[in-house]
Amino acid sequence: ERVRRHGETVRIETGQVGALRDLAGRAEALALALNDRSRLAQVRVRQAQAQWWFWEGPREVAVERAREAGSLADAGDVRTRSYVRFVAGAAYRDLGRIPEAIGELDAGIALLGATGPATEAPGLVLPIYVTLSVWRAECHAVLGDFRQGLASATDGLQMANRINHLPSVALADALLGYVRILRGEIDAALPPLETGLAIGEANGFIHAIVANGLHLGLALALLGRHEAGLSTLARATQAARSVGYELTPWTRYGAVPAR
Repeated sequence: ERVRRHGETVRIETGQVGALRDLAGRAEALALALNDRSRLAQVRVRQAQAQWWFWEGPREVAVERAREAGSLADAGDVRTRSYVRFVAGAAYRDLGRIPEAIGELDAGIALLGATGPATEAPGLVLPIYVTLSVWRAECHAVLGDFRQGLASATDGLQMANRINHLPSVALADALLGYVRILRGEIDAALPPLETGLAIGEANGFIHAIVANGLHLGLALALLGRHEAGLSTLARATQAARSVGYELTPWTRYGAVPAR
């Protein structure tokens, strides 16, 4: 089950939409035939994630799918219920509905707590805590609440280091660096972004290369280091193109800064 869920996430993030639709269609048919609410909840949350990640239709549909997944999930399935909150929060961020995004992300963090639920292995759910925390950090920063933004990003990074989950460390570095950029602390943004990019390139974590590379390229350009900035942006975009990775969640095209 763990491998299956991971495989679905990889297909979403690397653009394998056709394969994902086929897999989701079969899983949905099976869940409906068996009247299996928990299995259907997992299908719906992946559908919501794909809807958000690829901009397939209105963002509101991603929120609706996520809410349906939450209503179907077993009370003890904290992993699905918390990830539902992330997808809804991310979709609200892209809609520019930042207070609602923060509300969803807060709810997901509350479900997990500081140590994770006793019914789930920490290594399976606490990476979601990191994701919720660092996405919330950006939302606070977008509203100009940099104190809360930095606190949330730092909390996420500390959790990622505590559970020794390198993909989460790199993700937290990317968002901590971006919050620093939004605050105008460009020099302070460089260390986490450089660390996150190094982790990504050393381990082949495409999301880490893209997120940290795009933000680091921006920071370098803002410091007047234009050639280094362009080179870093090229590394990030080339890595994304090599596997069909969707850039939109990180470029934020048509989302918060464009409003």
